Amino acid sequence: MLKFIGGTTLHNGMGFMYEASYATMGPEKLDLFRRSYNDLHFITVDEVSMLAPDKLYDISKRLCEIFISGDAFANKGILFVGDPMQVNRVNDM
Repeated sequence: MLKFIGGTTLHNGMGFMYEASYATMGPEKLDLFRRSYNDLHFITVDEVSMLAPDKLYDISKRLCEIFISGDAFANKGILFVGDPMQVNRVNDM
């Protein structure tokens, strides 16, 4: 069954803090994400040109944390879309 959960920002959807380094989630927040993403199979990330390269590692770490996995991106499908040549990444400006 295909289920759409709606769109959100990368930071909100992955529990990242703006302008902060990666931080693991507390147990309550982690439990909330596990229940919310229980049926997650793949993620679509739009506007890939706005994504800093180190954020890929953060996405993988967060998914592994949520799904208790040691595999890259917790074996979830990731679809990156957008025009990578559209603009420079935020950190490169």
